[in-house]
Amino acid sequence: MNLRVRQYSAFSYLFVLLALGCSEASDAAPDQPPSPVGPFLNGAFPSRTPSGPGSSDWDVTPAFPSITLTDTLVVTSAPTGSRIYAGSRNGLVVSFENDPGVEVAETFLDIRDRVAVVWDGGFLGLVFHPEYGQSGSPFERTFYAYYSSHCSLDASGSTTDFGACDDEYPREAATGFFGTYLRLSRFEALPGGLVADASTEQVLINIRLYNDSHRGGGLTFRDDGYLYVTIGDQFRFDTAQDIVDSLEGGTLRLAVDVTDTGGGTWSCPAGSHPPRRVFDSLGQASGRYYCIPDDNPWLDSEGGVFEEYCSIGHRNPHRLARDPVTDRLWSGEIGEASREEINVIECGNNYGWPFREGKVAGVRPEPDSYLGQLTDPVIDFTRDEAQAIIGGYVYRGAKFSELQGYYLAGDYVTNRIWAISLDEGTMTATKTYLTEFSAGNLATWGQDNEGEVFMGSVVGENPLYALTRIEDPIDDAPSLLSQTGAFADLEQAEPSDFWLSYALNQPFWSDGALKTRFIAVPSDGEHDTSDEQITFDPFDSWSFPVGTVLMKHFELPLEVADPSQTVRLETRFMVLGTDGQWYGLTYRWLDDRSDATLLTAEETEDYEIVQADGSTRTQTWYFPSRLDCLSCHRQGSGGALGVRTHQLNGPKGEGFGNQLLAWDELGLFSEPLDAATVPMMPASPSIADVSAPLEDRARSWLDSNCAYCHRPGEANAGFDARFTTPLPAQNLLWTGVRNDLGDPDTVVIYPGDPALSAAWQRAAAVGSIAMPPLAKELPEQPAVDLLGAWIERIDPEQPETGLRFEYFELFGLEQLPDFDSLTPVSRGTVSRPDLSVRESDDHFAIRFFGYLAIEQAGEYTFHTSSDDGSQLYVDEELVVDNDGLHAVQKESGIVSLDAGYHAITITFFEAGGGEILDVTWSGPDTVGVEIPLGPAQLFVEVPSGTPNRPPLMQPLSDQQNRRGDEVSLQLVAADDDQDPMYYDASGLPSGLHIDHDLGVIRGTAERVDTTTVTVSVSDGPKVSTATFEWTITPN
Repeated sequence: MNLRVRQYSAFSYLFVLLALGCSEASDAAPDQPPSPVGPFLNGAFPSRTPSGPGSSDWDVTPAFPSITLTDTLVVTSAPTGSRIYAGSRNGLVVSFENDPGVEVAETFLDIRDRVAVVWDGGFLGLVFHPEYGQSGSPFERTFYAYYSSHCSLDASGSTTDFGACDDEYPREAATGFFGTYLRLSRFEALPGGLVADASTEQVLINIRLYNDSHRGGGLTFRDDGYLYVTIGDQFRFDTAQDIVDSLEGGTLRLAVDVTDTGGGTWSCPAGSHPPRRVFDSLGQASGRYYCIPDDNPWLDSEGGVFEEYCSIGHRNPHRLARDPVTDRLWSGEIGEASREEINVIECGNNYGWPFREGKVAGVRPEPDSYLGQLTDPVIDFTRDEAQAIIGGYVYRGAKFSELQGYYLAGDYVTNRIWAISLDEGTMTATKTYLTEFSAGNLATWGQDNEGEVFMGSVVGENPLYALTRIEDPIDDAPSLLSQTGAFADLEQAEPSDFWLSYALNQPFWSDGALKTRFIAVPSDGEHDTSDEQITFDPFDSWSFPVGTVLMKHFELPLEVADPSQTVRLETRFMVLGTDGQWYGLTYRWLDDRSDATLLTAEETEDYEIVQADGSTRTQTWYFPSRLDCLSCHRQGSGGALGVRTHQLNGPKGEGFGNQLLAWDELGLFSEPLDAATVPMMPASPSIADVSAPLEDRARSWLDSNCAYCHRPGEANAGFDARFTTPLPAQNLLWTGVRNDLGDPDTVVIYPGDPALSAAWQRAAAVGSIAMPPLAKELPEQPAVDLLGAWIERIDPEQPETGLRFEYFELFGLEQLPDFDSLTPVSRGTVSRPDLSVRESDDHFAIRFFGYLAIEQAGEYTFHTSSDDGSQLYVDEELVVDNDGLHAVQKESGIVSLDAGYHAITITFFEAGGGEILDVTWSGPDTVGVEIPLGPAQLFVEVPSGTPNRPPLMQPLSDQQNRRGDEVSLQLVAADDDQDPMYYDASGLPSGLHIDHDLGVIRGTAERVDTTTVTVSVSDGPKVSTATFEWTITPN
């Protein structure tokens, strides 16, 4: 319906500043200490994610708490025995007993020497032959692996050539072919079957790896004895319908029970024949040590097609599972921009990609003819529900009878988990939401021989997880807002006095809605215990006490000319539960503003907006479900978005002081802040802050609108959108994208060309390609324009910030080793000295090295806090010696440094127990304040060229005009580097505007007034400003 709502001319308590045009309103009075408040708003909200309508009675808990795995991408079991096998992306596979109390995992297979951890790649699949472990079978020790490799094949085409490995392959998103391959291989285990022999590798298929995603990786056997393999389209779209020149975008069906007849030859089992079309050039190979089942659907005796295909039309069938009861094959398939899908795979079917996506049209027109039987998925998901579906298994365990026969699947981005029921008659399915994968980054499932299922996180160190039934479901949140106690006066929307209001330097875009923000940190009136205080971090997420509640209130202006005329939309809460997880709630206001009701599912409403010229337009508002809240408020990004240093480092409104200092004065931080350090801490500017560099304003907007997903450890970490990461370390420039939006040259940001920059295109868009992706009906046009202006001015030559690292694994360490005598397990770059690059918790050492930038000559102090030993060298001189076996201890050293670049090396080792490394420094460049050593000062190589110099704005005298005057004022600025400049202004008299490219202020003076005008000129990274008074007198 189109709703013409009642308008209210009186300002509510929350919006006293709206007439001033503020998008983030704040209290009119200075901060006062909030009154006491108990956890969960005095118990009004549940102590953990509620299990009412729209939620669940399930949880996810560690299945083997003592077993920690790294970047888990494969979980499986052998046909016999009780061991679980878990594979990391890097090619290390361990096994352990299927016992919750197991404490030891043993290496089964280590092929890290040949696995390439490319974007969306690595060790992707593992399956044991059905006769594995059967004494006397020729396949007693046979298993198969599917992985990406940076090593070419040897001359025989049968195995890896370790002399032809490219260690410099790209780890981040890249396009085209870059010297890596997708490989399906057969291996043998040693006698006993507990340890594999990596030297027995026999390559079956080796094809070129292209682009940055869609590798597939599902492997399984069916009752017919054939091996089934899923391979994605590798972002090449049309290969999913091509069986002449491609082995991509389909499910392969291979007869692998061949007999080796020596000399690189083999004989086929009954009912199959040798491959008649093979890859044998460009480093590729296929048709080796397998045969083609005679009943595969697309055969050609002349060898005109690849006969391996069972099904086609797949985009990214990441996981593949066989139901041991029905023998059905299930696959979760990650979609493009419209749908995620679950397919039941049958040979001869065409699942439609790229002209179908889920049950709707795809990105290509439907051809006049196609191979096979066009088949829809049994169920698909909208992008609001799921954004990267991870298929699981049909549950056949004994623990949960209510799940028996349900296919379990989850989502990598939203972390939701569903149980899916198939109607065999219609081959359609329905889904039931179960719970959240609270560990984040769900990327794989596994199943044991008893039918129980496990889940794995692909980012960082985690155990395997399993579903757990919550015995006593927790009650839902109050059904009415009035029952929460959040407001002292609902009619006026006056918050209760236990709230502390705050405002963000650069808020998230919400379709032009006016928002106010509040936090309630539990306390008895004094924040003097750990249960009442926030753990502060200058660069990353803060940690909050259990029971902390955030509140955000939304109103939508209905008249452009009078923003005080609003409709009250919704009030949202984020609550930190006793389980350490945030959950979200949305209350939708009634039309008469008397109360608001709790939503359990998303809703929409249309509102009529009166434009400045008196015309009207319709705006649709999306009310999010509680699950939608977690699409942005992700656990990996800290849950509490916005409440962090760079967003609160500044005043919340005119007449207020710095919010960080105000919160510190209230005792909210567990460690008091040093007021002298606050100006050195990150502070993101508003896009409207003309005194800030253009680059900082654009990156600040990207931070608030994109960094909840696009950051390390999160779902879409191809680049780092956080403002606290320097531009050269963000991986924004030239980075390949998963969807090129119709132009193969499109990257995340293409310096000089917004039209080839996916970040700009998505910011400007609404619909399926919009960013932010949820509930966006309008682009934030000023931000779109500013982002485009910055992209046009980006210097494409950016120095690489951070440090190189070398990672080593070795036992018996009591002090730092001689690194030069060792061979590293892995190498790479990192933004700062950071132990997250480790591949084990114990028995390792790391060497970081690069260059330190010093702007002001003088005496500098460096500190390392470590457990175990560490050292820091500058220009090969030992400055900090913190070596040896010890608990956390801090050591310091002083060195005099000239301005310029200095070689820096930091070494660390860990023997056992806890592992910590913090590196800080102080000196003239830090105004004497000790701060973490980070990417702003560190460079992989010494940057070349002349450092950028800021443009200079000529001062302006005060201006005076009469009302009605036609104004034209030329700003004058110069840039010694000849960089293109961007002009801006704030505080202009009504009726005037600025040409950002030419620096001319034009227009007709409309209102008698005197304003303080700030003008600026920026080349991107630097800015110059001038301020003057502009008076408009009566005519």
